[in-house]
Amino acid sequence: MLNRLLYNTLILLSTPYALWRLYKRYRGSGAVPWREYFGFCPPNNSKQPLLWIHSVSLGEAIAAAELAKQMQADGYRLLLTYTTPAARDWLRQHYPEALITALPLDLPAAVRLFFRRTRPVAGIVMEAEYWYNLLSVAKASGIRLMLANARLGTKNARRYRYIALLMRRMVSCFDIIAAQTERDAGRLRCYGARHVQTTGNLKFDLPAAPVVEKPRLCAKETILLAATRQGEERLFLTANKGNPNKDKAFFILAPRHPHRRDELVALCQQQQLQCQLRSEQLTPNADCQLYLADTLGEMHKWYAACDIAIIGGSFLPYGGQNPIEAMQGNGAIIVGPYMENYARLVKQAVRAGALVQVADATAALQQARQLLSDQAACANMKAAAKQFYQKCGGALEQHLILLQRLLAVREATDGR
Repeated sequence: MLNRLLYNTLILLSTPYALWRLYKRYRGSGAVPWREYFGFCPPNNSKQPLLWIHSVSLGEAIAAAELAKQMQADGYRLLLTYTTPAARDWLRQHYPEALITALPLDLPAAVRLFFRRTRPVAGIVMEAEYWYNLLSVAKASGIRLMLANARLGTKNARRYRYIALLMRRMVSCFDIIAAQTERDAGRLRCYGARHVQTTGNLKFDLPAAPVVEKPRLCAKETILLAATRQGEERLFLTANKGNPNKDKAFFILAPRHPHRRDELVALCQQQQLQCQLRSEQLTPNADCQLYLADTLGEMHKWYAACDIAIIGGSFLPYGGQNPIEAMQGNGAIIVGPYMENYARLVKQAVRAGALVQVADATAALQQARQLLSDQAACANMKAAAKQFYQKCGGALEQHLILLQRLLAVREATDGR
């Protein structure tokens, strides 16, 4: 009781900061759906059973796509919630018939209103979303819950020790947990999780990305700076400026958050780089040195169009970005030192020769140019990446088995 009171007090006190973060996140991506964040979502007026799937970001929404497709085929209507505008836009594009809304802030009144208006019969929460009110209200409402593609990294596992009792209660709300790795499963069991099964990563089972219309954007050798975060672009462009061979490569810059476009254009001007925007021109002209991919949902195109993919989020302490999508592409893969969120995956991939991990942005560009000058080594790395990707599949089938088990129990309970 005391823990819950303290938690709700902290959530209430932090609400102004959360609203400010939402305002910043949506800047350049349309109006913030304020009402939805307080539980005033569109009501569920369908007679079909409603299955809730929550994906924080675009990557998780894409990872859940095959599960969503199967549930639609089984006669469920979908309730799809998101946190980021990128996920919202992708969901609206791919699921026009679904009920799509922002996940409410974890305020008791907002969460209760959200579930009263939607009334899902079961829910799938993707990867690592632990919100006390959301989960406890769902459980009290009789909603059976699955934590899919679950992960619990070292940093978060250490952080959750300070709220161990609350964490145990949150984890216990899940009827089934499908963990990415044995390490994730073990950490969750330490917090009292039951019915945990190691299934692998759903992102290895994504359908092959469609072939791009124009496999190459430029005759020059192409380096992709993928999913970069704030501060990383300056590291790369500064390192490249001091390179005597800087004019020999063409860059595609695909930031993690495309709404940062104006900031990145200004940075290119400071660095005296000829920059063009994807949103304004589909193909670069002959003078273009850097092509800024400021659109959503096209990362697979940039992976297919490059010779080398340098994955951002890993050159400053952001914890890294998932390299799995890059393994479906056409380039050799380089990551930075900060890959804590995917440490085990990266270690296995490095051992298999599927990617290279380097110390900093300067080393990444040096490694990229070394690979470009050694076509045999570059081809071997690409082949190893595709082989590694294929070996790690199978998570989707196991997730579907667990999900059918979850829904079968719900139907049996309703039957009684």
